[in-house]
Amino acid sequence: IKTALAVGAAAVLLGAFLYHEIKKPSRGYYVYNDDILYYQDDYWYYFDEAYDDWHYYDAPEDEGWYEDAYYGSDYPFEDGADAFDRSEYYREPSSDSDSDSSVFDSWDSFDTDWSSDW
Repeated sequence: IKTALAVGAAAVLLGAFLYHEIKKPSRGYYVYNDDILYYQDDYWYYFDEAYDDWHYYDAPEDEGWYEDAYYGSDYPFEDGADAFDRSEYYREPSSDSDSDSSVFDSWDSFDTDWSSDW
């Protein structure tokens, strides 16, 4: 019965993780309350027209607020606004996902001889 409980708990945790990943916003531009936002790697940024710069954005707590706000991977900027890919925060997406491509440190040789990685 302990094994069944452990398997059940693991299934619940896996389900919760997958639900979170599926509900995750897409990388790109959003327009919310007349603000231009950008989502990348679990962080939100907004374009501050007064300073002509991008800043971190505290996303609203309402679940799914961004679902109808998605604009796309490009935004038609007008005078003064600067595309997010020219900001200090921008990072190239990894080839297989929107996630952080630096999960593995450069010292990791990806073999089973772990002593060679130190």
